[in-house]
Amino acid sequence: MRRTTALVSVSALLLALLTACGHAKAGTALPKGDDAAAYVTAKFDGAMKALTAKLGNERNISASVDSYFRIDDKWDHTQLTASRLGEPEARIVQQHSLRDPDETRDDFSPASGSVDYIHLGKHYSSLAPTPWVSMPKKPGGNGPICAWLGTIEVCNMVDAVLASVEANKAAVISAGSLPSGETELVVNVTLDAILKEHVEILPDALRSKITEAIRHQIIITKVTIEADSTVKQISMNGTLDKDSHHIEMSQEFHFTGEAKAQDFPSAPDASQVTVLPDQAAVADFNRRTDELQNHVS
Repeated sequence: MRRTTALVSVSALLLALLTACGHAKAGTALPKGDDAAAYVTAKFDGAMKALTAKLGNERNISASVDSYFRIDDKWDHTQLTASRLGEPEARIVQQHSLRDPDETRDDFSPASGSVDYIHLGKHYSSLAPTPWVSMPKKPGGNGPICAWLGTIEVCNMVDAVLASVEANKAAVISAGSLPSGETELVVNVTLDAILKEHVEILPDALRSKITEAIRHQIIITKVTIEADSTVKQISMNGTLDKDSHHIEMSQEFHFTGEAKAQDFPSAPDASQVTVLPDQAAVADFNRRTDELQNHVS
């Protein structure tokens, strides 16, 4: 699996996707067939139109992603936390592998200045002679809405949900309110959609094990919003045994509250920083980083 960089809030997307659910009574049946597909698709389309405006108002946000995937004896488990704060905005994304405690990486973008920083764990010590590297901030700002680590995961998860619904109108199992006052949408999402929408990205050697029959197996996906209509989490969980292969998957994204100033480090001392002066140096660094990452293996 690959992990790339950044953070934004997609609460607007999920909120609009599920707005109508928030008014349902516990146990209310969802429309079937074409009506169910139209129900979900319409909410998603409205979310996309409102997303940019909504993001501009949500600056102080923290989120987490827990991602686990196994094929037979090959596996990976990564936890990620991400925060964005203020205007101009500071961001921090922290990635920690649960398989290798030394495989850590913290991406820090200060609110001011012209450079971003990455703090490297021991697993990445060969990339630079110092624990930190710096690089020029990207020209033109933060890039597309779903391009940042900490949010790209949930964007891809939502895309996988929609792909499954579009392919099979009966994929939507239920939508209704919980006793806690929260609202939950449950969808049968195929492993094929999960792989095609890059929720999980596998190396070629493992992707070749995923037969057509395995691709059509189901991963139960749940999207939950709070009683006050704010998104709580989206999760995908399943265990599959098919064509002599055993697969386990658990991926969960949830918002963890408001970002705080103490979530962000101070800029490191210059003596602790290796400078990547231009985009060519950054591209080379990213290539070498990817070679060192412990993917599903």
